[in-house]
Amino acid sequence: MATRAAWSLGNMIDMEKYYIHIPNTNFEGAYYRAIDAIRKDNYRQAQDSIDLARELLDVELTTLVNESYNRAYSAMINAQLLSELEEVWYYKISPERRQSIYENWQKRMQGNQPIVDDYHRLLLTHSLCLPMAQDLQSWIKLANLCRKSNRLIMADFIFKELTRTILNDQINLNHDRSIINSNTSLIDQQLVKYEKAKYDWYCLTTTRQRLVLEKQNFEQVSLIEENINIKLEQNHQEQLKLIEDMKEMIIKECLPILNNLRKQTTTSTTSENILTGIIQNVNTISQLSSFPVTIKNATSFQTANQHEQRLRQLISKCYLRIGTWEHELFNITDDSILAEIMKNYKYAWKYDNSNYKAWNAYAILNYDAVNYFKQQQQNLDIFNDTYQILIAKMICCTISAVKGLFKSIILSKVKYCLQNTLRLLTLLFEYGQYHEVYEAITEGNRTVPIEVWLYVLPQLIARIDSSKPLVNKLIHHLLIDIGQQHPQALIYPLIVASKSIVHDREFAANRVLNNMREHSHTLIHQALIISEELIRISVLWHEKWYKGLQVALEQYSTNRNISGMIETLEPLHATIEHGSTTVNERKFLDSYGNDLTEAHEYIRRFQQTRDQNELIQAWHLYYQVFTCIRTQLANITSLELEHISPRLTINCQNLELAVPGTYEPHKSSITIRNIQSSIKIITSKQRPRKISIKGSDGYEYVFLLKGHEDLRQDERVMQLFGLVNEFLLTNDETRRRNFTMQCYPVIPLAPNNGLLGWIAQCDTIHTLIKEHREKACIPFGIEYTYAREKAPHYDRLPLLNKVEIFQNVLNSFEGDDLAKILWHKSSNAEIWLNRRSNYIRSLAVMSMVGYILGLGDRHTSNLMLDRISGKIVHIDFGDCFEVAMIREKFPEKIPFRLTRMLCKAMEVTGIDGIFRMTCEYVMDVLRKNRDSLMAVLEAFVHDPLLSWRLLKNNNNNEQQSTTISKTSSHLPEQQHYQSHLSIINEEDNEHESTVGEKIQQQHNQESGQVIRAVEIMNRVREKLTGNDFHREQPIDTPTQVELLIQQATSHENLCQLYIGWCPFW
Repeated sequence: MATRAAWSLGNMIDMEKYYIHIPNTNFEGAYYRAIDAIRKDNYRQAQDSIDLARELLDVELTTLVNESYNRAYSAMINAQLLSELEEVWYYKISPERRQSIYENWQKRMQGNQPIVDDYHRLLLTHSLCLPMAQDLQSWIKLANLCRKSNRLIMADFIFKELTRTILNDQINLNHDRSIINSNTSLIDQQLVKYEKAKYDWYCLTTTRQRLVLEKQNFEQVSLIEENINIKLEQNHQEQLKLIEDMKEMIIKECLPILNNLRKQTTTSTTSENILTGIIQNVNTISQLSSFPVTIKNATSFQTANQHEQRLRQLISKCYLRIGTWEHELFNITDDSILAEIMKNYKYAWKYDNSNYKAWNAYAILNYDAVNYFKQQQQNLDIFNDTYQILIAKMICCTISAVKGLFKSIILSKVKYCLQNTLRLLTLLFEYGQYHEVYEAITEGNRTVPIEVWLYVLPQLIARIDSSKPLVNKLIHHLLIDIGQQHPQALIYPLIVASKSIVHDREFAANRVLNNMREHSHTLIHQALIISEELIRISVLWHEKWYKGLQVALEQYSTNRNISGMIETLEPLHATIEHGSTTVNERKFLDSYGNDLTEAHEYIRRFQQTRDQNELIQAWHLYYQVFTCIRTQLANITSLELEHISPRLTINCQNLELAVPGTYEPHKSSITIRNIQSSIKIITSKQRPRKISIKGSDGYEYVFLLKGHEDLRQDERVMQLFGLVNEFLLTNDETRRRNFTMQCYPVIPLAPNNGLLGWIAQCDTIHTLIKEHREKACIPFGIEYTYAREKAPHYDRLPLLNKVEIFQNVLNSFEGDDLAKILWHKSSNAEIWLNRRSNYIRSLAVMSMVGYILGLGDRHTSNLMLDRISGKIVHIDFGDCFEVAMIREKFPEKIPFRLTRMLCKAMEVTGIDGIFRMTCEYVMDVLRKNRDSLMAVLEAFVHDPLLSWRLLKNNNNNEQQSTTISKTSSHLPEQQHYQSHLSIINEEDNEHESTVGEKIQQQHNQESGQVIRAVEIMNRVREKLTGNDFHREQPIDTPTQVELLIQQATSHENLCQLYIGWCPFW
């Protein structure tokens, strides 16, 4: 350590004094001896030391590489250091190889993990032959890496060294009359100042956050609070001074250099034109003698151009940074502040038109300004002059936002910028009826590839029946263009829209389909067959009648809702009156057709006579059928395709249609070769099917076919997860630790049917615990049985008594089932350790993302464990935006699932280790990218096809009640659980509605949806800014994570959950 410290400080005398005490048989000893030999130009001794170090490293590296890459990484860095030490010598003695050696160093460093110590060692090695001034960008990158890693002392030291080096370089250049070198040094000087200002701002911001936290802790002590307020004001003034200093740097230093460069460029251009003319004339004459004359042009023109471009980029960054800092310090509450920030962003992209960050910041500011003006006009009369002024401002900012968003999408490093595309759609849906906005979007659309819209197809399809003519026109043209170039991507969502019971929506979808038929007739025909038949087999007649009779029985016997009962039964009778088309349907009619027809006659006579005896007779028959179907369904575990859908067997061979969820633009489509003949039924209340489709590439694609569930919300959640994964992969800390979430394809086929990509090698936590306890001869619901013994009416107890019983249960049982499962299923300790680490990280990532999303209903059947990697995978996203927290019966009080069993499967420190660290990293990434997340979630909550779910008084939470019932059905004391489920179902299904009623509610409750959407967005904004606990000041990320963990593990919160959620686990 002392040797390296001396080297880092440039004190080579002390370094030599220290390294001689390191044995030569140690890698570090041989390495530092090689460094000292190269510094003294003693190549033979250096090579001997490098060879010795390699021999010492060989055993370690060979052993670790066979184990894992991560364990071998540090040894591989040492091997890289030895290779680059040799290259340092070649750099010194071979000037012609210097450029290639330097480029190789840069490429290697790009591939290295962003670890401060490794990066520093590499740069120190390079510094043996490459002065700091000649490798400025690398050292600046190291300083920024130190800042991001919170190693501020090291960052400060590097910036001081950079400043000193640049100043010395400038002094040396005062004796050098080379204009090129002078310009290079001046630009480097400004670059270092800019990066140092970024570092200073970070330090001031960190200090401010610490002072705010101290103020919260000492708010009752007036003297300390007053002292903190003084420091906060000083901090604010220093931030303002930093902004002014950067403005002064641009005006007094950068712009004069830029003007000087422009003069040089103009002079060089004139000279070059003269030279070109001379060359052309001379060559014309010399052609007769076949001796063309060539004059080597001076490189000053190109160099001046490069310097000008580099300086313009720096000025652009400075203006962008000023605008960003002003945006942080001042909220958009004043037009003058808004204009000042916008001016800086505009300068940023004017000086560098290819600066993505500048365009993106400009677009988001205008987007926020539109929302700001919209809020201001809410309480104004439309005939008010101020209202009209605000409308004009909104249109102006919308046009600017559209321009900036399209430019950002073009310049984005991400292939297709989802958040900005969704912002564009929000502006289109809201303000596209204004002709100026319509023209701006139409013009911008010509500049981006059509593939941009493929990733927001669900949102486009949701507004296909927009009542605004210009918006409708633009959406229609977009969908037609997509259909022409990418019909495989559009076909499935468009067919779903064409099945809508809303006439306008069905008509608009069919218009696009009819257009597609002109060029993709076969594809559409095949897609319609696949869609219709998959919907048919997702819910067979047996299941339709079982579900329908169950609902009708509840309406008849519990709610006495006779009209609702008849309305439920009529569509079922209409189905069988149309006749059968498959073997399965014919068997159904043979078994139950006569009874159902007779019961229907009783219902008709009741409608004519209102005689209750007719109803009783009808229900005598209906109940017989209901009982028989229930028994029959319990014995059916698989289905043969030829019996339930002969069209899929006969007509679906070697299709043009792509396998659902596999289409990617600019790649050859993986088409459907056939569908596996045997279909497995998953045992649960909804009875989903596991189907396998063979693709043209020879692989089997497995899906879960679900009926009775609207998967369009799950589809939107997968969009969000994909975006969050992008953020996690662009952050150094989270990318290095592989913090990503499992995504899978979601393909809606109809409003209540769809396909989910099968997650291979995964089991639910519920299933794993059940299997483990069966093998260990432990009663499955032992905790609940024990609680029932202590308190037979546990759910009716007051809170204090519930907590007492809950803690008693926890103290009586170990609750380490999951920890044992991870251990028993691992073949060796290394695999177990890797799986356990992945388990903790994935649990933490989903906990934070789920909290932001307001994801509820995280019972043990909605959490899956990957048998190979150990990662936790979440399924079923029906309860989002905290709807589970606001239901009347058994509301959830916890932000995410973090029960005792999950904690005991972690490391020895429990939640105070990898879990907490991961939560903090992920929450920090989410908070930094809050604008993008808000854009996606805003499109989510305003989606007309989903917003009905968000209403507080929504009575149709079928998905939620389904999962509650499904989980509870696995536990003992079935009747007792079902009594609790009936309480929830009474709330959720009190007015069981058809799809048509849901759509009607959507139109009737628009105002309620808007209010609820605003509440949701405000709540999400609070979470992403640290205001979710309603403190006086926003809390920092570690505090926020700590408070969330406290809520999630609170016994008071857990004991109030319904039993099917398994809070004891």
